[in-house]
Amino acid sequence: HVVSMVEDVYDAIRRLGSTVALKKSGWCHNNFAPFVSELSLPNGTTLAHKESLDLLGTVFTPDGECSEEVRSRIHKMWGRYWQLKPVFVPRHSALQARIHLYNISLRRTALWGSGSWRLRVADARALNTAEMEIVRRIVGIKRARDEPWVQFYTRSMRLARAVV
Repeated sequence: HVVSMVEDVYDAIRRLGSTVALKKSGWCHNNFAPFVSELSLPNGTTLAHKESLDLLGTVFTPDGECSEEVRSRIHKMWGRYWQLKPVFVPRHSALQARIHLYNISLRRTALWGSGSWRLRVADARALNTAEMEIVRRIVGIKRARDEPWVQFYTRSMRLARAVV
C-alpha cells in the first residue's frame, strides 16, 4: 500500500510539471506502521528511512512532537543573529530600530510554523531562553564586575522583557 501511495504522489507531482529530488527524499513511519529500513519502489529507486523529515524548513517527526523543530528554529534564529550582528551591535543606532529589526527578522525566524506546534513546557522555555539571550545582546546589558550572577540574570531579564 505504501509503495502505491508514494507512486501516486510522484505521479501527481510530475503532472504538475515538477520533479522530485530522489536523493533528498526519504520516508518516515509512525508507531502504527511496521518498521522497514528502506522502501523500494518499482522503478528501482530506494528511499531510506529517516527519523525526521525536513520539508520547507520545517522538521516533522513521526510522534508529532515539536522538540526537534524548536531546536532547529532556535539554531536558525542564532544563525540569523550572527548574520545580522553588525547591524545589532552598534550602540550608536537607535534601540527601537534594532528591536524592530529583531521582531521582523529573528522572532519570525524562530516562530516560523509555530501555529501547528504542540509545545511542551521545556520547548517554550528553550525558545524564551534563546530569545532573551539575543535581546540582552542587542540591548547591550552587561554584568557589573561585583554583581552576583543571580542578580544580573534577574536584572537583565527584566530589562530584556521591558524592551520586547
